[in-house]
Amino acid sequence: MNDLCCFEPSHYTSAPQQTEGWIVFHQSPEKVFARTADHVTLGEWIPFVQTVIVTHPRQLAPGESTIGSSRTIKFTGGLVVTERVVYWNPPYCYAYTSEGKHFPFKDYVGLFQVKPADAESGRFIFREYFSEMRRLEQITLPYGVVALFKLALGNLASLIDGTEYDMTVIRLP
Repeated sequence: MNDLCCFEPSHYTSAPQQTEGWIVFHQSPEKVFARTADHVTLGEWIPFVQTVIVTHPRQLAPGESTIGSSRTIKFTGGLVVTERVVYWNPPYCYAYTSEGKHFPFKDYVGLFQVKPADAESGRFIFREYFSEMRRLEQITLPYGVVALFKLALGNLASLIDGTEYDMTVIRLP
């Protein structure tokens, strides 16, 4: 099936793609998109999320988002990250930037994408783009992120009838 997402990362960051994860799912692609776009419930599948506060640039129906919607996520240990939607194309994909006082990545963009195979299955894809970091961060954080998001994808797979999943480093430091 054609790529219906149409997201072009170079419009939002000059950073290279660093990681990619995926899940083969057996649910309606619309339900999978709704689940991954439900910002408030990210803590149900992403480890260490304590709270998520969502804001929008205008009033929206419950469960909806748009360009400019943001989620401020507080993680166990005190890390607070604000993610802002920069691309919104339901039910296929959305992309967001991330920043925070101790957030280790520069020029970060994340992409959540749903690629339907048919009305009841497809592939969920998660990609991260970010710039070079200091040497210690280059060695440890991409692999830490990969391990963390592999756990997250496993959790999400169980919620969307996923049968296979993986998370990998695309670009080695």
